Amino acid sequence: MRLDVGVAGSAWGTAMAQGIGLALLLGLRLSGHHISSLKALGNARWIGKWQAILILGAPVSLSFIGIALVSGTVITTLRLTSDTGYVEGIAAYGIVTRTFSFTFMPLMAIALATQSIVGNNVGAKLYHRSNAVLRIALTVAVLYCAVIEVILLAGNGWIGRGFVNDLNVIAQVGVILRPMSSLYLFAGPVLVLALYFQAIGKPRHAASLTLIKAQHMGKRPYKTTIQVKWRRRRDSNPRTLARYSLSRGAPSTTRPHLRRRV
Repeated sequence: MRLDVGVAGSAWGTAMAQGIGLALLLGLRLSGHHISSLKALGNARWIGKWQAILILGAPVSLSFIGIALVSGTVITTLRLTSDTGYVEGIAAYGIVTRTFSFTFMPLMAIALATQSIVGNNVGAKLYHRSNAVLRIALTVAVLYCAVIEVILLAGNGWIGRGFVNDLNVIAQVGVILRPMSSLYLFAGPVLVLALYFQAIGKPRHAASLTLIKAQHMGKRPYKTTIQVKWRRRRDSNPRTLARYSLSRGAPSTTRPHLRRRV
């Protein structure tokens, strides 16, 4: 079933989700059962522990900046490398990112639940409970990611049909999904461990898990972009192209691609 609301539908969905969340919060506050009074906010300094909070929250927060950086790099690379089919490629990439957003929601719920339970038990020095919760969460995350990976790999040819009717875009979705979902099995354990380390007060360990992915994924598209820029500059300048050909060990007159492109 398609709603055919496009970008407006995404904006409305976000606004409705925030509105529902605010309504639930107000309802919980008005019920007044086992909830601290707002007057309690004046009993302590608001900025007294901000430094520790910022340090603990930085790794996960910066990972979202890394996701945006990787997406921007991929889009730029597609723009520079695709002479034809750029629109279809961008549309397919958008469908893939939306698909992974759907699969990420249950995974994030598992990780956040683990973080809350582990934080409470470590604070109470009940380490056997926190260890047991971590083992359960890792097992559930692995099983969930395994199921999602099988579905994405097996259904990469028809997943795009749920979004568009264009056969080229549907084919591109399948091409992009295969490599992006091939290692999805490890996404869950990495996220669970990152939030676990954040819960027990080890931001460096959390950063090593959340930031390394964006750094690694951003290197290859960046290198590809630089290579494409160099090749276009080389091909558009006869002198540069001649020097490149000679550096490859062949006379420039024997290279058929030395003719300047019109």
